[in-house]
Amino acid sequence: MTLDINKPIRTRDGREVRILCTDATGMESGETIVALVQGVAEPLMYFASGQYVTGVDWHRNDLVNYEPAYTKILALYKGNETGALVAYELNSLVGESLSEVGEFRVTIKEGKLCNVELLCSTEKV
Repeated sequence: MTLDINKPIRTRDGREVRILCTDATGMESGETIVALVQGVAEPLMYFASGQYVTGVDWHRNDLVNYEPAYTKILALYKGNETGALVAYELNSLVGESLSEVGEFRVTIKEGKLCNVELLCSTEKV
């Protein structure tokens, strides 16, 4: 298990985490990370790898990196000759054979498309 403290961190079961320090000293078993975990009243101790102090290989309190959700605005185009629909990032250069027919917002979370919202449409698609 490897933890990159420069990337977003949460617990293995998805709770928010705030790292208080990564260089704690004086712990008998070698914990170096002190963190506040959503729903837990007191700070928790972790090894540099992000492993919770239980000593088991997998625990719901383990710290893990994750990819945060992000949103993009895309333009929807229709092929002038074929009628096929394609999407490009807004303000991308596209060929003259395409006509913009709308814009939509997509949200991607953990590498999966999780929401699509039509923002505007210039014609029926």
